[in-house]
Amino acid sequence: GGPLTGLSKLCHEADINFFPSVRMNEHYDIDTVSPSYGRFRRERPDLLIGRPGEKLEKGTLEHGIRTGLNFAFSEVRDHMLGIINELVEDFDVDGIELDWFRHPAFFRLEEAYDNRHFATDLIKKAKDKINHVIETTGRDVKLAVRVPPTLYDSARIGLDVEEWMKKGLVDIVIAGGGFIPFSTPIDEFVDAAKNTNIKIFGSLEHLRPAVTEQTVVGIIDRHISKGAHGIYFFNYFHKSNSWKKNIFRSI
Repeated sequence: GGPLTGLSKLCHEADINFFPSVRMNEHYDIDTVSPSYGRFRRERPDLLIGRPGEKLEKGTLEHGIRTGLNFAFSEVRDHMLGIINELVEDFDVDGIELDWFRHPAFFRLEEAYDNRHFATDLIKKAKDKINHVIETTGRDVKLAVRVPPTLYDSARIGLDVEEWMKKGLVDIVIAGGGFIPFSTPIDEFVDAAKNTNIKIFGSLEHLRPAVTEQTVVGIIDRHISKGAHGIYFFNYFHKSNSWKKNIFRSI
């Protein structure tokens, strides 16, 4: 029961594949007593990127990411894997998206690059679970990941996306958040996926700069011309149904 079951049913009735999305981290500045803060964070402050009692200057990157979970800890990775496993085992989904872009910090800044094997290990275990579901149920379940707009920036924050592709651990890679669509090197992702079945998607974001039909079409044309296999829309719940119908028809 619940929203996932209902959404999956509606999508399948319309012959649309359904991928729930897991936001892999968040760094909102929320009061710890608020229900929105999250029980796991409240009960285990020792597993956050910011250390308990650590004084960090406001406005710095370190302060901005302090409330995020630190994936260097096995307890954090196990917690996230539990969510992923539940989604692919207990619900009729066609795939799952792991959103590593919103928000993109998973380790302390000085440790991120050297810790990238931890995220790779999580991805491998998620893929192993998906493969088990495929083998035992006959369902076709895909693994999609949304990552920063360059392979360099992905590795810099601890995500070895190129290695994920080389090892066949992912099926779809969504490049970036759509904030720099005209300078995102989508072709480097396409090149890394050559000779594999991995699909590369270019990203658009409602607020900046893909807000007019002409700009949206221009961005999509650029992504497709550089070899992207598909397009990913983020935050477009702001737009009206009529706008969406028009733009999707144009596309």
